[in-house]
Amino acid sequence: MNHSALNGNINSGSNVPSRSISTHPHLQEDREPIFPPIEARNGMIYTRYVRKEFDICKLLIEEEFEKTNYHHEYGHYVLGLILRQEGKIQESMEHFQKCHSLNPRNVENIKQVARSLFLLGRHELAAEAYLEAG
Repeated sequence: MNHSALNGNINSGSNVPSRSISTHPHLQEDREPIFPPIEARNGMIYTRYVRKEFDICKLLIEEEFEKTNYHHEYGHYVLGLILRQEGKIQESMEHFQKCHSLNPRNVENIKQVARSLFLLGRHELAAEAYLEAG
């Protein structure tokens, strides 16, 4: 049996250099970890949120905030949802407002600000925000 094939050293007959698994950059232990793209991180945040694993979800969001200097719309959105469920309506609204400032075209952000205003008893402002959302 050809054991070199198990190590990723397969001679295909081409001039392309083969690469052993141990030298693959994603598998080297002495390098910094390679982070998945933002969509994958958003997926991890979403999964933790729907599983109601809020503590882990908040940690993932905080990591994204640190990487993006708090310019992470989805992180603010999900954190706003979590804080609202925890009864922290004012803090929740602040995150939805940040979402709106990051992406003013997203009507869902305005609707969430309006919902927070409504829950805070600021019904006139909530109605105005809902009208703005369309």
